[in-house]
Amino acid sequence: FPVEVWSALKGHQESYVMAVVSYQGRQVQARAVSGSVGYNGDQSVQASGSVVLSGPGPVSLVPRVATDMLAPFGQEVALFRVVRVRSREWSIPLGTFPITKASGFREWKRGSAVLSWEAQVTFSDRLLSLDRDDFLSVDGPQPGATVWGEVARLSSIPLQRPLDDAPVPLATVYDSRI
Repeated sequence: FPVEVWSALKGHQESYVMAVVSYQGRQVQARAVSGSVGYNGDQSVQASGSVVLSGPGPVSLVPRVATDMLAPFGQEVALFRVVRVRSREWSIPLGTFPITKASGFREWKRGSAVLSWEAQVTFSDRLLSLDRDDFLSVDGPQPGATVWGEVARLSSIPLQRPLDDAPVPLATVYDSRI
């Protein structure tokens, strides 16, 4: 930690949790008013939790259709602990999580104008998608396939390629959970 952050953590400070909700290139900030995140390194899904998010009007994030920001259809929430000492702030990332459920919707209105809103979102880490997915097909790799080519074909998450590619051995057969 920088010296300023360490002294802030030891001394007087204010802190809160901020959320950045993202979906299809759009991002919206919201305040986390309550909730928790649990981490368990012994499980295949290592982080999960729920938070109640709130924000001011006139725009409400309360989901009504699958493409709304807090709907559980590919939308993600990134959580940050923000520590403030006097006029300086530091954001400490807690993780980015796919939203798995949204509930507890409330909106406060004056007429048809939204004054503020609140919603609870439940989430798990990105490993949940791997745990839920199965192979799209049970056939083995095509002749001439490479390892990275097969991993990309069978994976539902974006990949980085830090290692060199190699041919898939001809006798490779997949065991599916189907």
